[in-house]
Amino acid sequence: MEHVNCKPGNVLITGGCGFIGSKFINYISDVWPGSSIINNEKLIFNSVISNASDAVISSSRYHFIAVLFQIDTVIHFAADCTSTRCYDDPVESIENNVIALFHFLRTVRSYGKFHQFLHISTDEVLFVLIYFKFRQ
Repeated sequence: MEHVNCKPGNVLITGGCGFIGSKFINYISDVWPGSSIINNEKLIFNSVISNASDAVISSSRYHFIAVLFQIDTVIHFAADCTSTRCYDDPVESIENNVIALFHFLRTVRSYGKFHQFLHISTDEVLFVLIYFKFRQ
């Protein structure tokens, strides 16, 4: 993968304990060696703190906190995408995946100091929204 000239200082990852988010944390730990990684995680079903590698977690560059500090890059993985739970309680899924993202985006926008914002989601989250839209 070719790397753009992106050299963030402090990267906030939301959902970094999930499967995809933890893989991404391991990846950026290598490609952005000068960056601090701040993982903000709700720790819902399927979120495991130890998904990130031991080397990354024990690094002085990795922080698991719920407080923002001079963040210049946000990479948002947070989602509630367990299919069974999404189908069993679509309201909770919409609150976690759509409403929470909306509020998060408003907060990010009001902070005004981010250079980059990237939202990454799964097909299951998108499917739930499409599925219920077409069922109505």
